[in-house]
Amino acid sequence: MTTCGLDISEVMEMADFPGDTYTNLAPSTAANLAGVPAGTTFDNLTFQDVFDMLFYPYQYPAFTSFDLAGYASILEVGDIIAGPGNQSFTFADTNPINIQANTICVKDVTSPGSPDLLPLNNPNVSPVTVAFTGPITYAVDATHTWQIRGTNTLAGLFTTTHTIHWHWRYFYGPSALAGPLVEAQIEALVTTGLGTGFAGNYSFVAGMTYKYITYPSVWGLATTFKDSLTLLDVPMLPVYVVAVTNGFGATTNYNVHRTWNIINAAITIIVS
Repeated sequence: MTTCGLDISEVMEMADFPGDTYTNLAPSTAANLAGVPAGTTFDNLTFQDVFDMLFYPYQYPAFTSFDLAGYASILEVGDIIAGPGNQSFTFADTNPINIQANTICVKDVTSPGSPDLLPLNNPNVSPVTVAFTGPITYAVDATHTWQIRGTNTLAGLFTTTHTIHWHWRYFYGPSALAGPLVEAQIEALVTTGLGTGFAGNYSFVAGMTYKYITYPSVWGLATTFKDSLTLLDVPMLPVYVVAVTNGFGATTNYNVHRTWNIINAAITIIVS
């Protein structure tokens, strides 16, 4: 078999000659040709070096997960991440062979001026144990973020973050009580969860009850209540406000809405 007048065996023999080098001082123009980044120059490289760059491109490490062990990513306002003391962060990464030894560290990016928190059990093994200087908690809706950092064997930094959110709780459900409800009765409503706003669909089972919808006043004030089946307005009493203290000692005002009448049928109310 010949190529441009040369037998292929001659070409292979030329390429395999150990003293041959390849030089091209002009920056390469391809964005990424099989592992050769744009801007690469070639100066007295062996064919082996060039082919290795083409066929064995560098595998950059990256973090694929990063979490604070033992804590959900959403907590109720007032809930506490324990401290001072050690906490464990778990992580996973790709291409660990290309991570420099003892370079994994965690930084509290929410706290101004916070130093890097160097894991106590470096090298780069998950979980990493980090010493917290105190507890972390919020009395309002808030977030707290940590960053994990590593250095690859080309001296490049790679990172990812983990954020925990603190949210207020909402309550809704049926009740035979005409009201106004007090704090304990609001907290006894059958459906509850953590959220950031009042807009959404509220589903109630059938029963001869009023339908109550309550949420933190800091979310604003709902003005529209519609039956999801008919899209007709659901008559509601004027809103009233009740202060509620949750199980973590955080207090906020709640807007309380009640249907004007007892509704026997199951209903989903669209609130906006």
